[in-house]
Amino acid sequence: MANNRNCNRAISKGFNQLKKKDRTLDLACVLFATMTAYFGPCLWNFLSRKNLVDKTVKQLDVYNMLKVMIAERKNDPNFFSISGPCDPYNLETSMAARHALAHGYYDNISNHWMSYLMAWIEVLRLVNAPNAAAKVKNVLDELILKKNNPLEVQVTSLSAPRFLTGEIIPQLPSDMNNTEYIKATKIMVKLYRCLTKYLGLTLRDRYLRNQSKSRCDSEIDPQTLLFDLLDEWHNNHQTNPTYQADLATIQTAKEGRNKIFHGEILMTLQNWNFYFVSFIDLCNLLHARPTAEKIAEVHNQLASEN
Repeated sequence: MANNRNCNRAISKGFNQLKKKDRTLDLACVLFATMTAYFGPCLWNFLSRKNLVDKTVKQLDVYNMLKVMIAERKNDPNFFSISGPCDPYNLETSMAARHALAHGYYDNISNHWMSYLMAWIEVLRLVNAPNAAAKVKNVLDELILKKNNPLEVQVTSLSAPRFLTGEIIPQLPSDMNNTEYIKATKIMVKLYRCLTKYLGLTLRDRYLRNQSKSRCDSEIDPQTLLFDLLDEWHNNHQTNPTYQADLATIQTAKEGRNKIFHGEILMTLQNWNFYFVSFIDLCNLLHARPTAEKIAEVHNQLASEN
């Protein structure tokens, strides 16, 4: 019992510290926007020139692209036209940043955000994307200047992947144009914000209420929490008349989470309404109506703009 009390006190203290700083969740949103708008497209452009991505799959999956680059650099020290002994460190740190964002490692984000951004800057230089590197440097500088203020860094321009131009393969009628790409990127950033600031916290609160053994950290991993929720629904709610509908809501929310973290921009553009509605419905299902209303506000604003 004493261990559980100590653990709960540690969790409460951790969340209070997050609230006092009023930074970490907003900081995660800024990092995700930066990764999505600047970092991912430039990795795709670099790897497409080396024929190391499937050019017919228009997906900006930072995880897979960094995985390829780490392996290639390990096998060939001259993989990049400009290279140095810090390449492996910068690539691995870039991957750590992506994992921290995807799996809600907020202690890591709070402690290492500068290292993450600096690693992205160096990797962008490695892939011959100086303009994008400069944009990420501007984000870093802006965050440093506003380190004691609420974060208001906005992504103002995007790095475009080459598949938008038809430079690599001919554009198909079903392909997105530049305007649609910008729209999809903004939607992904908004989905991440709702997942991070609203749905993730709701899922974590439910986990802490339902589990006798709690984790003593600030991790809020929507992927794990959604899998846990699916297991709970399978095991405990099959007799509910709304079981199938509830299950579909959880599955759609999980799909939305996966699409944004694996850079599936076309699928996000096509299905973003479903993902937002699933986030809202899931919060209502978990009796978190105020949170559902906050997500609905974001959804309604996006719908009015589009």
